[in-house]
Amino acid sequence: MIEMEEKKQGRIGRLFALRAQMPTRHPRAGRVLLALYPLFIVLVCELNQSQKFGDMFGFWFTRPTVLLFDVLLVGLIYAAFLLLFRRGHLAVLLTALPLYIFSCVEFFKCRTSGSHFVLGDLVMTTNASDIARFADIQITPVLALCFFLVLGYWAAVFWLGPTLPLAGRRRFATLGTVAAVLVCFFAVPTVSAGAMDLFDIRAESAYNTFEQSDKFTSNQMIANLVETALSQNESLAKRESDYRAYLNTAAAKSGRETAAAADYKKPNVVIVLSESYADFRALKELGVRDEIYQNADRVAAEGTSGTAAVPTFGGYTVRSEFELLFGLPVRSLYNAEIPHKLLKERAQAAFPRYYQSLGYETTYLHPFSGTFYGRDKTYNNYGFDRMLFQGDLSVPQKNYKTYTDDGCVFDQIEQLIDESDQPQMVFAMTMQNHQPYLDENSSLTEIDYYLDKIHHTDEALGRFITDLRASDEPTIVLFMGDHFPSFTASGDVYSQLGIGSDNCDVLYQQRYLVWSNYGADLSAFPTGEKVSSFYLPYLLLKTTGAPLTADQNAALDEMERQPLYDYQFSQGDDLFWDMLTYDVVLGDQAIRTLPQGSAQ
Repeated sequence: MIEMEEKKQGRIGRLFALRAQMPTRHPRAGRVLLALYPLFIVLVCELNQSQKFGDMFGFWFTRPTVLLFDVLLVGLIYAAFLLLFRRGHLAVLLTALPLYIFSCVEFFKCRTSGSHFVLGDLVMTTNASDIARFADIQITPVLALCFFLVLGYWAAVFWLGPTLPLAGRRRFATLGTVAAVLVCFFAVPTVSAGAMDLFDIRAESAYNTFEQSDKFTSNQMIANLVETALSQNESLAKRESDYRAYLNTAAAKSGRETAAAADYKKPNVVIVLSESYADFRALKELGVRDEIYQNADRVAAEGTSGTAAVPTFGGYTVRSEFELLFGLPVRSLYNAEIPHKLLKERAQAAFPRYYQSLGYETTYLHPFSGTFYGRDKTYNNYGFDRMLFQGDLSVPQKNYKTYTDDGCVFDQIEQLIDESDQPQMVFAMTMQNHQPYLDENSSLTEIDYYLDKIHHTDEALGRFITDLRASDEPTIVLFMGDHFPSFTASGDVYSQLGIGSDNCDVLYQQRYLVWSNYGADLSAFPTGEKVSSFYLPYLLLKTTGAPLTADQNAALDEMERQPLYDYQFSQGDDLFWDMLTYDVVLGDQAIRTLPQGSAQ
């Protein structure tokens, strides 16, 4: 097998070497192809992601400045490759590969979830097999056409063999100029902002999926990728100087600590973030039956429930995870797609580490690939004693529909509690209710298929609470969904209900349940008003009677003043949250320090 691969690579190498020795054929035709290439690749890739000739040409007719921006930017990158290697076919290949792949990813992602591809999604490229389980991947005629157009163009350039006529000092001087222009564009905010303004690229902030879709409609793929990447980097760079100034103020050093309550029991603390779980009764037009959520309603009646504003919809589960694991708003990171990728490589001042300092045994539980979102490499810095991913469960594992049955997750939590003498802090991120909601063997619509999964979760939740009710281990449970699910374009109930950027608030709210088997006073959880989800871990600590640090007390005080801090429900910046979040994620951990005795 290895010998065959080596022979194959040898043949490819000899082919390129042979072409380099061959004389240039039809130099004028070859140079015409080189000159037209930026326009060609932009048109083909935008056609590939949009899939409709009429829509694409209609867009360029109404927004020609965007086409010009794309061609100039792609042309500069292509020119850099051409000047560097001189060989036209190499420059064409190196420019075509990422753009064509990006256009395919954009098409499949939008087709599957309704959200658009951003460069932050590249962190998931190592999980292609996992992503393929989610996506509605079908090769369309336009995808095939665009592939053969790109392949044919490259083959023509390869055969004609045009090379750059510039050589020596002129070549490298031109390369230096092109590189300087690209560096200025990507590294100097005033330059990029001015360029995008000149070409009428929409660059206003868009912090929910529907606003982002509206902006994508005006920018299309290439301009949208560039604008979203540049805007977030620029915003975080500005925050650094604000943070340094803040550290010298009295506000950064003030605060009070409180001791544990006299009756502090160190109960087991279980947080279940349920994948794509949402209460669709909030969309009254659908007429969803109460019995689907009957056990959840029973848990709420025995304990308490409220409404949490969550930072995401349809995907990016790690945003909701970040808020519950750190007690920090994703808004303060400008709604970064994958917040934990911004963390410095170090021991993190997350809630599991704090529970660890109180004598808890801490577990992260997620019955899916540990490499997805890079959780296995990052979450081990949060203070978890163990992390259990797919294949690590010590209880019998079974699937419901596509993924691990939620009942297995609840069984694993019970086993962790039963088999240890230490109090347990368990953070469970389920998987059962993830996309897809299509089954070729089922006649159910996507929404009905989804609700069948939710009903199954509800039954498993009921059994879990029944078991805990009979246990003599004091335990408190927080249960909520990470976000509303996304559906494919053909089954999108949200568009059918007329939900868009101006009326999508309901999709950024999640009902949370809090329940205990030892009569805990749950009155700290507000029932009559919404709170941002990142407040919930502070409320859990307060409810259990645990000792609170200065920044934890300050967070609870801040909740009284501003219960919502996210782009969907609040306006204006909050200095306390912005500075604390920067301190924990990118700063010095000077405001929120690691618990005493934690590993440095």
